[in-house]
Amino acid sequence: MIIEAYARQGRELAADPRAALRAADASPERLARSEESLPSPPGAAAPAAEAAPDPTAHLATTPEDETPQPDKLLAGARSRGEIVFVRSVQGLMATALLLLGGVLAYGYYENQQAEQPGPIDRAFAGIKAGDCTPTGLDPAGQWLAPSPETTDCGAPGARWRVISSSNKGTVDRCGAPSAAVTWNRSSRAGTVSLCLERIFHPDECVIGPQPALAALTEVTPLMNGPVFATTVTCSDTAPAGLAILRVLKYGLSDTACPRQTRVRYKFPDRGRMLCLTTV
Repeated sequence: MIIEAYARQGRELAADPRAALRAADASPERLARSEESLPSPPGAAAPAAEAAPDPTAHLATTPEDETPQPDKLLAGARSRGEIVFVRSVQGLMATALLLLGGVLAYGYYENQQAEQPGPIDRAFAGIKAGDCTPTGLDPAGQWLAPSPETTDCGAPGARWRVISSSNKGTVDRCGAPSAAVTWNRSSRAGTVSLCLERIFHPDECVIGPQPALAALTEVTPLMNGPVFATTVTCSDTAPAGLAILRVLKYGLSDTACPRQTRVRYKFPDRGRMLCLTTV
């Protein structure tokens, strides 16, 4: 067959060389080779490259590969729970530290404030020997004001004269029993102790002992507590066993009391005498 084909082509080439060449160029094999050698026109899609084979394509997929394992899920949940627990503990510790810091700061502030003198402390600290105060005592011996005020010693309302003031500690007694009474103030800011003597004015009334019916009653002050020093209204009712007495005269120890005197107080430590009568 091949030999016959070549013989036929030889005969045709001998008879007409140009026609034989055109026939050879138009053969299917020659045309196919020409099309392959021609460049692709602009915009034409390039032939798709053959995809590389997947090396794992031959492996079969199993249910174990697609479903999460229980052990892995449990481990993940435990890890997340531990993280949440640790963060919760850290938050609680931070809150506790903040609260503790606030309490300590407030306690320090309160302590500092307590050590600062208040109005009462300043009132006591401002009193000096020679000052007079209008504050009185009640029948139980309690001061009628939280702190002493000052007034002119010659004023009718002056009740006490300060004879000493000390910030070295509390004083229980000022000198002899009939000398004076104490007024103490103690706080975180300090301690102030005052010693005061009573000032009497004519016609004012005080609480004192019930005098004898037909004799002059001699009394040494403070033997019966500070009752004598309590100033009251002359129309008040006296406590049981005591009397409302009106001041007649207050002077030196050699003072002569008026005839109507029913009670005479002696102040030996002060060198004074107090003359009183009933109302």
